[in-house]
Amino acid sequence: MTEKEDAKSKLPWGIILGLIGTIITVAGTIIVANIGSSNELEKLRVQNEINLTNTAIARIEAIQAVTLQAQLATDTPIAIVTATSTVTSTPSNTPTDTPSTVPTETVVIPTEKPSDTPLPTSPPTAIPTPITIPTQAARAYPCDATINAAGSDAIRIQVVYSQPLPQGIRLDPIRVDTQVQVVNQRDTPSNGRWYQIAGSNGTRLGWVHQNNLHLSTDCPS
Repeated sequence: MTEKEDAKSKLPWGIILGLIGTIITVAGTIIVANIGSSNELEKLRVQNEINLTNTAIARIEAIQAVTLQAQLATDTPIAIVTATSTVTSTPSNTPTDTPSTVPTETVVIPTEKPSDTPLPTSPPTAIPTPITIPTQAARAYPCDATINAAGSDAIRIQVVYSQPLPQGIRLDPIRVDTQVQVVNQRDTPSNGRWYQIAGSNGTRLGWVHQNNLHLSTDCPS
């Protein structure tokens, strides 16, 4: 076989292979175009769902705003109404296409005005107030006293004895109304009660009968 004949025999195969390559190229272009178109449709479907969802939410917010204004105007109790909004996607050939649902929202609507009658309340429980009892200091010696003239007009009287007896020795006269300290007492069967007195410096002065001594409230009775 000559070279010319060999070239002629190969020519149909070259045309066939060229056509096959062209067909493959066109088919690939169509497939890519279909994939791009499918992606665009999917994007449009998702955007449509988002728009529908936003519209439903906007309607619910508008209902809530109107309800709130009505509540503020009437200041009355409210009844509960449940609003549900469902958004369904458009049909698509994509197997992942599922309907989306907006969550349920609670909307309040005013009803009747509350009664002005006050509810009965229990009376408060009285708490007893503790009573404070003043305590009195125990009376004891020494305590304050003053010399009493016992009806005499004398300025100085001789009523201080060395012993708690009228027969005792009388000591120096003492001025009436002199303030002294009582340090002791003694009761006698026939002469009553006697008090032993001391000066302001604590020096024992003697004994004075109860008739000639005015005791303060701090002295024992």
